[in-house]
Amino acid sequence: MKLPNLYPYVDSVKLVDLLHSESLRDFLQSEAARDERGRISRAQKTFGPMASFALEQLHVQRKAVVKAPQLYLSGWLFTQRSLEQCTSEAVARVKSKWLQGDRFTDLTTGAGVDAFFASRSGIPLSLAEHDPLLRAMLAYNFRWTGNLLNIEEDGMSYLKSISESASMSGVHTPLMKTKADNSSNPIDRHAIGSVAYIDPDRRPDGRRTSSWQDSIPNIIAIMPQLCRSFDSVWVKSSPMTDPTASMRAWNDHTTDVFAICWQGELKEILFRVQKERHGDCRLHAVYIHGHDPNDSIEAIKGQNTSPMVHDIVPPPFHIYSRSLSEAKAVHSNASQVGPGDMLFEPHAGLTRLNLSGHFAAEMGYTQLAPHVPYFLMDSNHSALRTDHMPGRIFKIREVLNYQPKTLANQLKTMGVHRAMLASKCFYLNVAQLRSTLKIPDGDDAYLIFTTLSGNRAVCFVADLL
Repeated sequence: MKLPNLYPYVDSVKLVDLLHSESLRDFLQSEAARDERGRISRAQKTFGPMASFALEQLHVQRKAVVKAPQLYLSGWLFTQRSLEQCTSEAVARVKSKWLQGDRFTDLTTGAGVDAFFASRSGIPLSLAEHDPLLRAMLAYNFRWTGNLLNIEEDGMSYLKSISESASMSGVHTPLMKTKADNSSNPIDRHAIGSVAYIDPDRRPDGRRTSSWQDSIPNIIAIMPQLCRSFDSVWVKSSPMTDPTASMRAWNDHTTDVFAICWQGELKEILFRVQKERHGDCRLHAVYIHGHDPNDSIEAIKGQNTSPMVHDIVPPPFHIYSRSLSEAKAVHSNASQVGPGDMLFEPHAGLTRLNLSGHFAAEMGYTQLAPHVPYFLMDSNHSALRTDHMPGRIFKIREVLNYQPKTLANQLKTMGVHRAMLASKCFYLNVAQLRSTLKIPDGDDAYLIFTTLSGNRAVCFVADLL
């Protein structure tokens, strides 16, 4: 099924010419320092019918310097939608360690961030993108990439041609020889030849779907064909995806599942599927500690940028890997918590793959209650560098019973007038708690609301370390 062109009334080549033109760079530099009044008329005067696209680049500029700073600095082109939907540069850099092979094909390329970093080793690269504007932008963004073979109009048509060609010739790319185990790259044990990468659209016609069958393309229907045509198939999915249900849908052909967190959020779940799986599926919870500096807009103005990003060193990250058979619930005795104690909150990737209990048990942490995603740490862990922990560490100031009529006064007495709020395993969400307690957002403290054993509703007044 072919999706509609996002910009049906614009010449794609002319728009790409505009996006990397000197006139647009001057306009963006000038408007970044000016009042918004009269901006639309100034854009119309300068760019005529393409004024809306010039104005869109102001929003792209602000977001790109955070989400894809080095690509943007090197002259990479985005539309607002392609930037919103693409992988963050920090995540793509880390993923490039695992998207290995001797051929790489991206069947739903979009902005092309994942494909760019995955193919930096110089392997042959094929792209497919249905939207003509994005295809034109890809041609510009990859213009210095000597390994780009082709940019196809439709990924599914291209997949069909690959399958037919392989069927007629009887040739299939052989598996690469297995490499030695490498703790920094947990899938080296199954190093592969040809790689397919696909990011199905989970919002066809603007509506969100949780079903793989309703996505475009229907990944369930085409997975057998993908597995016949490629040695390894990588599927990117949203943080809301159920990993267990997806593995069942692909008939247990999943070899690896990655849950990747960046900036404190679960950004995506990544599946690796093969025609034949040797051994147990592996689960990998990935926590990216840092990312490229957030270059300011001022740093971009007038800068002579290089056409390519040469440094693909990934940001620091922590990865915790276990086999699917190991990922069973780990129960521990409930612990008493009080002032001065330290709490560990696992990152969302550990939680999503049900690995929190295993990690905490190996570290010697004790769970507060079987259902509560917080763990009591030994005080000796205070010397650990918190920026390299796969989650957050809090130091408890006080444990207060949740009694709305008295809690607000108790907090004021403690000097907590504004606070960051978290609600886990609690019967009220953050918005409801703010409304009830009349406490605005601020940094006086962290207030963690949860329910302990015996149905005890509590508020931890804490500091984030």
